[in-house]
Amino acid sequence: MAGYTDRVQEVANLVETIVEYKTVESNNQELERCRNTIKNYFSDTDLIIREHESNGCNSVVVLNQDTTEPKVMLHGHYDVVNGKDKLFDPWREDGKIYGRGTADMKAGLACMMRVMKEMEDSEVSLMLAATPDEEIGGLNGTKHLIEDVYSPSFGISSEPNNVKGRYMDIIAKQKGLVTFTMSLEKPFFHSTKPWMGTDAADKLVKKYVEITDRFSDPDEREWSTTTFLKKMESSMNKKNPNQAELTFSVYPAGDYTLEEIIEQVKSVDDIDVDLGFRQKVLDTDYENFYVQKLLESAKKSIEGEEPKVMWKAPPSDMGHLYSQGIPAVVFGPEGYNSHGDNEYAVIDSFEEYMNSLMDFLEGI
Repeated sequence: MAGYTDRVQEVANLVETIVEYKTVESNNQELERCRNTIKNYFSDTDLIIREHESNGCNSVVVLNQDTTEPKVMLHGHYDVVNGKDKLFDPWREDGKIYGRGTADMKAGLACMMRVMKEMEDSEVSLMLAATPDEEIGGLNGTKHLIEDVYSPSFGISSEPNNVKGRYMDIIAKQKGLVTFTMSLEKPFFHSTKPWMGTDAADKLVKKYVEITDRFSDPDEREWSTTTFLKKMESSMNKKNPNQAELTFSVYPAGDYTLEEIIEQVKSVDDIDVDLGFRQKVLDTDYENFYVQKLLESAKKSIEGEEPKVMWKAPPSDMGHLYSQGIPAVVFGPEGYNSHGDNEYAVIDSFEEYMNSLMDFLEGI
């Protein structure tokens, strides 16, 4: 790794180590191995290391002061979506590290771990939260930490932007998420005689279209509420009843509140509706003091296009902070193709990213 500083070499090596752990949902042994590696990284420091458990999910928290009200929370999740086995054997090519979770978001977590070490003696109270369940909603990781234990003044998650040429942008707004499952069962009738009964699957599809028509048409140029059909199952034959089940997600962007969406969907007649996971939007004020200080630091540290404060549609764990009144943003090193077979992080961005965080933390 000629040409890289010692800190970047250390971080790149750390990224490769934690990417090798197949930290997918319920793979408890690999999740524990990764968690132990995170804790052991700080074994030569006097930083406070805590582990918080909620419903079988274990988060690692590292603090430079003994407090539950740190000024800044640095956040990274160490769980990943599943992938081919080869993706858990990371490789380097043309200044990039490839593998599952390199971009989303073990490179960002590794950078924050190094920054936390360097800020050990800072007068600014800091916490690093490494959580195990962001990919499945963060309910027992970030949500538990924020609602039950810690109250930081500001949060930064090291998720990548995933936008070529704009990785340095600070994301202050993200959509929320609420999932629904609609189910319906009707009396059996022969499919050659549709006038004899009601097709449960057909009725669910029509109801889903009716619901989605209530929201704005999806347009990538607009910040509007959108929907997505995730799964549908149905059956009707002599052995199985005339039944159907449909699961879909609604991504509110602020034009509808979560409560308004839930009320509209649950108002459907003759259909059972179960409410699933919910996450409020992230809607941090662009002019927030911490946001502007971080922007100043990014402009100092990152070469090329000038960083901006932006919005980005996919939700993240930072919605859990915002729902508790805590301003938060998403800001990570350069990485692309999250969840894809060619997912990678750009090693050259690590130095700029860590310098941005250090300058920000030292200046607040």
